[in-house]
Amino acid sequence: MSGTSSVPSALDAIASCFEGILPATICSCDATGIPNVTYLSIVHRLDEWHVGLSYQFFNKTRKNVLENSMVQVIVVSPETADQYRLDLQYERTEVEGPVFDRMGTRLAAVASQTGMSQIFTLRGVDVYRVLDCRPVNAEIQTEAAPSRHYLARVESLTERVATCLDLDSLLETALSSLSALFGYAHAFVMIPDEADQRLYTIASRGYDASGVGSEVRFGDGMLGVAAARRTIVRSTNITRDVVFSRAIRSSLEHSGERLLEQEIPLPGLPNLESQVVAPLVAHGELLGILCIQSHEVGRFLVDE
Repeated sequence: MSGTSSVPSALDAIASCFEGILPATICSCDATGIPNVTYLSIVHRLDEWHVGLSYQFFNKTRKNVLENSMVQVIVVSPETADQYRLDLQYERTEVEGPVFDRMGTRLAAVASQTGMSQIFTLRGVDVYRVLDCRPVNAEIQTEAAPSRHYLARVESLTERVATCLDLDSLLETALSSLSALFGYAHAFVMIPDEADQRLYTIASRGYDASGVGSEVRFGDGMLGVAAARRTIVRSTNITRDVVFSRAIRSSLEHSGERLLEQEIPLPGLPNLESQVVAPLVAHGELLGILCIQSHEVGRFLVDE
């Protein structure tokens, strides 16, 4: 994998390392060469040559990067625990655009869920060019599990849904097919009220209690943020996100410096680890949201 010519294929081969399932580490140096190492919650793959890191606070790493643009990041494969070293060079900070919006939505969803909307604010996306990508200890690399391809199952799902003649049968067919074809056993659908201020559950599958009638306000938590921004919100390690947010929340509460919002209980599964919330939009109108949940960390990856 050594050398810049192999970077595109190398990044593609380790796509799961950029899902935020396992934390990464970053090493930066100041102008005098003194190093600083810290953890990153997630490294975002932007394209075949670039990755992005969220800029939320002016910390030691960012101070170093502005003095010395070269950094090194270690990412970890969630399937095999293999580690990969990325040599990066800081290029720019984006404060608007599709990349900023996508990363901002994910951060806003977690922040709203944990009552930290006033604290976790995305200031920008630091964009780095990947100069090299190579495995650490290549001689003991483990073969990753093959990717799953679902095109045939998607075709089957659309064929089943196309036969439905009313809303009840459409919802039942869609949710049962998600379970039978894809193994997504826990899912529910919510639709907006007439004032577009709240979402309420109209159908669910896989839960001890149906949850039909339960509500959430637009903009609140992962569900409300996905609906308000009409953007998919995907979480691969909710426990880690919540624990991290609560640690910062506890520190701020003890210091008495800020008035924090109330944490929103996570709906659905009691031991929720992975979740994807997809807005259902037609002709520019939000019809509802589909939420799929799992007890398994890293259940909903990009290649699935």
